Amino acid sequence: MQIRELGQDRQYGIKGSVTNVPNDLHKSVDCLPRNVNDSATIYAKLEKRLSFKSHFMYQCVNPNRVYNAAWYLMNKPLYQSQNVNIDLEGLEKFRTESFPEGSNAFADLNPISSEENDESDIDDDDYDDPFVNPAPD
Repeated sequence: MQIRELGQDRQYGIKGSVTNVPNDLHKSVDCLPRNVNDSATIYAKLEKRLSFKSHFMYQCVNPNRVYNAAWYLMNKPLYQSQNVNIDLEGLEKFRTESFPEGSNAFADLNPISSEENDESDIDDDDYDDPFVNPAPD
């Protein structure tokens, strides 16, 4: 995907393939700050045959979703009859080497304790001031 000038008026537009992913807004907001392990992506090159020199598809994928899909396929009769196994140690190795324990996308720089959160300064506010309480008359 590239941003280029289009036409005579040189207006900018997007050229190239775009992958739109639906996202549930409530789920995203509820889980902030996100864990880096959940949002990690790796590049995957898919080949039709190992004997071919080039790949036919090249995408960014989430390793957790790949393992979930593999786990789903493992429970199907076709894969059970072929004795296909999943290497779960590879996923754990990726998680521990790529992202140290407790790493989040956003760091909590000023943690608020529950005692400080319970206290309120409501008595200090002047509710007659129109700038503090802009309720209609």
